[in-house]
Amino acid sequence: MKKIVLTTAAVLLSVLLVLPAAAQRGMGGGMMGYGQGYGMGGGMMGYPIAPDVPDKLPAPKSQEWLQKLRDVLALERLSYAQYTADAEKFNTWMPYHAVIPQEEDHVRAIERLFAAYPPLATPRAEALGFANDGNVADLIQRALNVT
Repeated sequence: MKKIVLTTAAVLLSVLLVLPAAAQRGMGGGMMGYGQGYGMGGGMMGYPIAPDVPDKLPAPKSQEWLQKLRDVLALERLSYAQYTADAEKFNTWMPYHAVIPQEEDHVRAIERLFAAYPPLATPRAEALGFANDGNVADLIQRALNVT
């Protein structure tokens, strides 16, 4: 009888100790262990951080606002690149993989802001013969092909 009770207790104790640890998938997302991305998810509880941005926004009234938004986007991209490089260089999970998804969210949110603004109208430039390159890749290609 003692052997059955001891065996049952040992099995139950093993199950109670092993199952919670086995259920954790790496760090998971957020502090609770669920989510996607590099393992930490978006926010503290694995919820996305990036705010919803409407599909259409009115044109910004201030060039200063646009420049500051460009500056912030450049800093967010730089931060993302630095954290990614450091994570690879030091081959460590934390704290980099807690921050990398947040930087990705920041970059995506700011890019969505720019995408929601109306296209830039340049009637004077067009009247002078300048043309829209369509996208950055075409602009760079055309600039490099100038002889």
